[in-house]
Amino acid sequence: MEAEQLTLWRHARLGRWSLGLLPAVMLLSHGVSFAPARAEAVMSVEVVEVRALSSDPWPLAVSATRSQNDIVLRAMVRFTNDCLARAGFEPIYRDLASARLTGTRLLLLRARRAPQGCPDIYAPVVRPFVLRVPNAEGVRQVVLLDEVSGRQPAVITPSGTNDSPAGGEPVVPAGALPLLTKAEITPALDLRFQVTLPPGCSPRDVAIEMVEGRGITAAGESVTPVPLWVLVLTDRAVCQANTAAGSVTELAASLRSLVLRGRQLRLVNPLLSTGALEPRLFTPLMLQ
Repeated sequence: MEAEQLTLWRHARLGRWSLGLLPAVMLLSHGVSFAPARAEAVMSVEVVEVRALSSDPWPLAVSATRSQNDIVLRAMVRFTNDCLARAGFEPIYRDLASARLTGTRLLLLRARRAPQGCPDIYAPVVRPFVLRVPNAEGVRQVVLLDEVSGRQPAVITPSGTNDSPAGGEPVVPAGALPLLTKAEITPALDLRFQVTLPPGCSPRDVAIEMVEGRGITAAGESVTPVPLWVLVLTDRAVCQANTAAGSVTELAASLRSLVLRGRQLRLVNPLLSTGALEPRLFTPLMLQ
């Protein structure tokens, strides 16, 4: 893979916990600091979904080239067993705000379910894949939240250009991740953030998706703390419109029911703090 174009927060070595299997409510670990308490009421985000990368196929090596207006990704992907490999995965992407602003496109490989189900056995198989990321003129780098070749998140920069039509399975677009102007963790274990919502977009249209990183590298080394990626979603079509005429809205999502011990929360949405010239990506959620 090519050199990184953006400065990303480098992960330390991780430990293992299972976000969905341990008892709920545990104290937040050293990975997240607390922001000062505030008294004013803000609207709550009701939808907070958690998924684990361990349920998805694992890209072990990824390279990228340009093909006209698309980016072609060639990957070696590991599945837990042959049944899951035959079921395959659904490749989707999300722009981090406008590609013109960040130049970054997030790639997610979501496992498909086999209609007949698959046995719960570990007999890993590796398969090659070619993926086509469409309409990528303004994209300078493709990022995976997964650990690839010792880096997490993994940054892939396209090298070279091929003028022939792009092949490969198309990567399906999902909603772009909106730009945030503030994000913090409160002492009450709330994720509190500010986002600009266009006219017609309601705070009820905002959801939180949290993606638990893997607790082990492809080389078998433990990673501590385990990254917990935080995505603020506004996927309704009206919410994806131009925010120039929108209003800044402050929202909060409770994290008190989640197991956060041994986790480092990292915001995936671009964060443009007051006075900053450029947005930050993959920001650790801790007190500045």
